[in-house]
Amino acid sequence: MNLSIIADWGQTRYIANHPEQYHEAFNPILGNHPSTGRVDAWFVGALVVNNGAMIALPKKYKPYYAGGVAVIETYFVVSNNSIGIKIDF
Repeated sequence: MNLSIIADWGQTRYIANHPEQYHEAFNPILGNHPSTGRVDAWFVGALVVNNGAMIALPKKYKPYYAGGVAVIETYFVVSNNSIGIKIDF
């Protein structure tokens, strides 16, 4: 789960560093052309919230939550990669 979030983070930083070429399409909170600082804050928060959820959830639900997050994040990473968005830290 965390690996897919970190890959998405790197791609969203790439988007932020190439505003003339790409825009953030799926996150209305970040906006179309977020700064790298805003992207970093968002993903640090996302990691904290997701790891907090994994701690708080009952054991039987953890695999479903982690799997769901991983599937969604992987979808975005693969989609971004297909249009040339790289992972860039």
